[in-house]
Amino acid sequence: MRHIRRLVTPAYTPDALDALAEGLEAEARDGVANGCIFDNTAALAATGDALPTVERLRLAPMRTCVA
Repeated sequence: MRHIRRLVTPAYTPDALDALAEGLEAEARDGVANGCIFDNTAALAATGDALPTVERLRLAPMRTCVA
């Protein structure tokens, strides 16, 4: 059995979440299908990071991506 070291990532800062949302928006504008998974559940921060990021994306102008 392999042992994988897992780092506990703390909650992201508001500036980091802003940058993430901006990056996701930029990719969507370029027609790139994207997504984000917060893997900081060990620090109990994933939901607390995901919900504000979704809110940031909702506040951004809506764009339609066609594949």
